[in-house]
Amino acid sequence: MATYLRPGVFIEESLQPLADPALGSGDYVAAFVGTSLRGGPIGPTLVSSWTQFQALYGDIRSSPDDLHYGVWQYFANGGHLAYIVRGINANATAAALTVNDTQTVPAPTLKVTASSAGTWASLATSPTRLFITIRPSVDGGRFDLTIEAGTGGGLLAREQFVDLTLDPSDSRNAVAIVNSPTVGSRYVVLSFLGTWVDSDNNPATTVAVPLVAGSEGTGSPDLVEAAERLEAIDSVVTLNLPGVSTGATLTDVINWAAPRANIFVVVDGPKPLATDTAAEVATTMGTFVASLPKSSYAAVYGPYLYLADPASSVPGAMRLTAPGGAVVGQYVLTDSSRGVHKAPAGIDTALKGVLGVHSRFNEGQLDTLNQAGVNVIRQVTGAGFCIMGARTLNTRMPDRYVNIRRSLISLSKSLRDITRFAIFEPNNSALWGQIEVVVEQFLIAQMQSGLLKGSIPETAYYVKCDAENNPPSSQNAGIVNVEVGVAINSPAEFVIIRIGQYDGGATTEITA
Repeated sequence: MATYLRPGVFIEESLQPLADPALGSGDYVAAFVGTSLRGGPIGPTLVSSWTQFQALYGDIRSSPDDLHYGVWQYFANGGHLAYIVRGINANATAAALTVNDTQTVPAPTLKVTASSAGTWASLATSPTRLFITIRPSVDGGRFDLTIEAGTGGGLLAREQFVDLTLDPSDSRNAVAIVNSPTVGSRYVVLSFLGTWVDSDNNPATTVAVPLVAGSEGTGSPDLVEAAERLEAIDSVVTLNLPGVSTGATLTDVINWAAPRANIFVVVDGPKPLATDTAAEVATTMGTFVASLPKSSYAAVYGPYLYLADPASSVPGAMRLTAPGGAVVGQYVLTDSSRGVHKAPAGIDTALKGVLGVHSRFNEGQLDTLNQAGVNVIRQVTGAGFCIMGARTLNTRMPDRYVNIRRSLISLSKSLRDITRFAIFEPNNSALWGQIEVVVEQFLIAQMQSGLLKGSIPETAYYVKCDAENNPPSSQNAGIVNVEVGVAINSPAEFVIIRIGQYDGGATTEITA
């Protein structure tokens, strides 16, 4: 603020920036949780292409697991960003390397350990095998550390930390810098093994030495714990556990996701036996859905799909695989082309690379499955194999439709972001009015984009932030209450065409 030393009238201009009505903070990113035969980072690791995924977790021919097929379908169907979380066994161990110091009689001084358990950092054939190089720094008494990820097939990534020391009192302490969650390494953590005396306790020169050991452990990975690693992701997420149909695991994941209110779970129906009939598959899926929480934060899809197998070099080879990856890809494609308010279903959601479905249901079975909350993938003449359902597991509430729940998740995230400016501002009528303006500006944009019903604010939304819902008791408690109501479009799930024929007074009515 300027200082004024003489009498007079002075003008200062101050403009408060308004929220961007096109704020994309509510946009979805995918996440896949599963096990990988070739290992790889346990994540959450963000990938932007199928090529990048294979570079981290191995080629699909060497790792023909559900996770690979799910991610492959995702990118084939329009996906563009995905977090990968690899489940590991509780008794898995991390690869490591111990480096001696530069004393006359060398002693272990530095342990370099992979950031997560498994053989991904040490296996000779792993695309993410880690190599460590340590050289003296140009500044005497210090050292430079380089971490390289990759095998003879090519370098995947390089991290370099320069001018380090193992002196615990030094501001360039290697352990503090490399282990930092914000500026540190994505691949390793460091441990000082000795007692600091002088610079001779720094590590000796080491050139491209790989980490060793590490194991995948035994038993079954805890996929619930793996999913919960997404806790730190602030984005809105569409989550799939490819091929997982264990009721207890999915129940725990859904119950964890719902209160977070930024995660929507796409669930794969149970994998059928090759000899199962359509009636048996329908019964199994109905029982499966009944065992899951009645939550609008999850939706079930089936049946399993026959794909042209990308892991096989034999022409015509097919594989039966879970549909979730393809479905999540169509979610992203629909979000980008139409918006999150459009239900990811219908004839414009034809799945790519699908040769057939395991089961073709009759009309009675389709009726039963839809009412149970199973979104069936079936062939539509002239379109292909399409997602023909948009139900969540909460079948008796307005958010029984996938697009309504996902729209509410997206709106909630965006509203939190655009009102963050109000934190610690004076809690008075001026702030309330500013909040109303910012929120209304955002909601008008959503109405114009088609997310909300109607073409005028009165039918699309309302915002209330005033003295009535912010009494003195709330102000004294430091609380600002903002009430927002939105009207979200429901999908046209049933199209009824009535054809009447009039001939000599006789009427024939057909319902299609």
